[in-house]
Amino acid sequence: MSDICSSSAPDWMLSLLVPLHGSQPQAGAHALATALAKTTWRRLQQACQDDGQFADLCVALAGMELQEWPTTAAWWCPELGMAMAHFRRGRLRDSVLFFLLAAHGAGVSGEWELPLAQAQRLSFAGNLFNAEGRVKARCHQGRLQLWVLAAPAAALCWQRAGARWVLESGQEASPICQLASGAALQRPGFEDKMVQSWTLPSSYQSGDDPEVNWPPSLPEPELGHDWRTQVAMQASDALGLLGELHPNYLPWCQPLLRGIAACKVPNPQMLISGSYRTHAGMLTVGFPVQLPLLAETLVHEISHQYYSLLSLAVPLIDKQVATGLYYSSFKRKHRPLEKILFAFHATANMAFYWHRVLQQSGPWQDLADRELGKLVGYIGSLAQTLRDAPGLSPTGQACFALQSTMLLERGLSLTELAPH
Repeated sequence: MSDICSSSAPDWMLSLLVPLHGSQPQAGAHALATALAKTTWRRLQQACQDDGQFADLCVALAGMELQEWPTTAAWWCPELGMAMAHFRRGRLRDSVLFFLLAAHGAGVSGEWELPLAQAQRLSFAGNLFNAEGRVKARCHQGRLQLWVLAAPAAALCWQRAGARWVLESGQEASPICQLASGAALQRPGFEDKMVQSWTLPSSYQSGDDPEVNWPPSLPEPELGHDWRTQVAMQASDALGLLGELHPNYLPWCQPLLRGIAACKVPNPQMLISGSYRTHAGMLTVGFPVQLPLLAETLVHEISHQYYSLLSLAVPLIDKQVATGLYYSSFKRKHRPLEKILFAFHATANMAFYWHRVLQQSGPWQDLADRELGKLVGYIGSLAQTLRDAPGLSPTGQACFALQSTMLLERGLSLTELAPH
């Protein structure tokens, strides 16, 4: 992302990585996400031109060039995540299709028609639908019309209402597309964040970074819109708790949160959450979950979202130096240094969250004390590795130093964090 790339770490970057630091300027998140989209567009356009077999893709992408692109964090979305994933796999047709949907979701107008390589499930603005044959779209003045040109043809239409795309009346009745509309969060300023059903993949328990595609397959029958609406209410309450704890939390959550991919946990005591670049902006979370733990999960996973976006623009690790594997107390296995910093960054932010909970009067003091105690142990081990191992970039070092200082200031003193 040459539009943004820098070897230094200005304060606005650190404010994005650490929610309780600084004033949370949203402009940085909007600029980073837009730069990533532009870089992806250029790479797609060049790849299609170089191949010579994708004239229709070149035409569709060229149409984007004629538009004034909005600078918005809405570009950080699962459609862009899948566009990048398909590009890495050499699947240009699928990559372009998902990129076009991401562009319209961010507010870019355009008109195109493309054949699909195979029948597949697609997504737009938190809504999931099936498509096969050919797909045609026209996006103009905040209205997206999309036709699935299989036999029989089906049409979907969305109208932009503020930051949210709303399905026009009658869309639920289309059986061809098997449309699953997302349930919107009700917290003011978060109405464009959508909840969708998600099934825990078998790869969740194996491997550090499973490749999980978006959108998910059709949900289990009992996970219908009413269940998604209930999850949306719980997530709205969790955001409310964060807003009560610190004024920085909601403006920090808002830019990169597209929604929640919610699954049922097999055991009420089981905590499940995850972030995947293919799900950019969508946090995978297991329900039911206790309110303060859900709020912690939002802090945890949105930390990962910022880390993932920023690491695409600015190196946090010098990969020429950091070549070994190091023990992660959080995952209980050896991992690359990048994953050690990844874990420390989110774990420290979670510790700051529980520290704020302890400072408030409420019913969760014992829970906060227990959770903070567990996190401090992880933080100490991870911090020791980061202090000893070479390979942090200047930005990675700045993030580590800032969080270490903030932990010490809050009385979470560890010898591993003390200056040498």
